[in-house]
Formats: sequence, C-alpha cells, structure tokens
Amino acid sequence: AMLGKGLAIGPQGVCFSAERATEATSSSHGIDDVCGLVDMKVPDVYSAELSEFVMKAGARLMEQQMRPDVLYLSTTDYIQHKHAPGTPIANAFYAMLDRYLQRLDELGADIAVTADHGMNAKHTAEGEPAVVYVQTLAEAHCGAGAC
Repeated sequence: AMLGKGLAIGPQGVCFSAERATEATSSSHGIDDVCGLVDMKVPDVYSAELSEFVMKAGARLMEQQMRPDVLYLSTTDYIQHKHAPGTPIANAFYAMLDRYLQRLDELGADIAVTADHGMNAKHTAEGEPAVVYVQTLAEAHCGAGAC
C-alpha cells in the first residue's frame, strides 16, 4: 500500500501485493482476479515462484489491460539468500527473470532494475518509517495527475 499512496485506483491505477493477490478487487486495488490473470495460485512468500508471479503479472498487465506510465514490480530476495550465484537454482531463477524482462522489453517498456539492499536504518530517529513514496516523486517530475 505504501507504493500506492496517492494513486488514483481504477482502470489506469492498479496496485496490489502479490502475497495478498486474492484480496485484490477493482474497487480497492484497480484489478480483480489477479490469480486468473497470471494463471497461478499465490505462491508461498518464501519461494522463487512469488517473484515469478510478480513478473508474470507485470507482463500480463502490459499485454492485456493497460500501458502504464510506471510499472513497479517488486520481487523477493529469497533465492539470493538461499542459493549462491552460479548454482543451478540461482541460474534458473535469473533465467526466469531474464525471460520476463525480455517480454517487457518486447512490449515497449523502458526498464530499470535496482536492488533494495542496504544496511542502513529503515526508520527515522523518531521511529517513523523512512520511506519515499513513488507517486510523490512521479508527480514532482511529471506534474500532479500526469502520471
């Protein structure tokens, strides 16, 4: 929900959590039947499959429903914590990501890939979450209501 702060939910505004995809409705998240969209049940949060669910949802949204200005797909780091680089499971995971990134590229997406990790505090000295809302940044760049 933090990434969706200020987002106008509807045909051009979709925001849902993969791990809670079954709770998504068009009125609250801008989309119904996420599992039907990706033809998958919600995988366990501690699995490579949850990241595939996220990537597949992004590709399907671009293919079938919308051409978003911004498509933010947040995957888990489960594989990176469980399997060393170069192992068969890690390689299979990155091959899966590559296939979805290729598909998004074919659909015309401009792609930026980043890592989330750092070892600094995730809260302010007052104990409040240290967050930056994507919608706030987008509106500062594009203008209010433009993205």
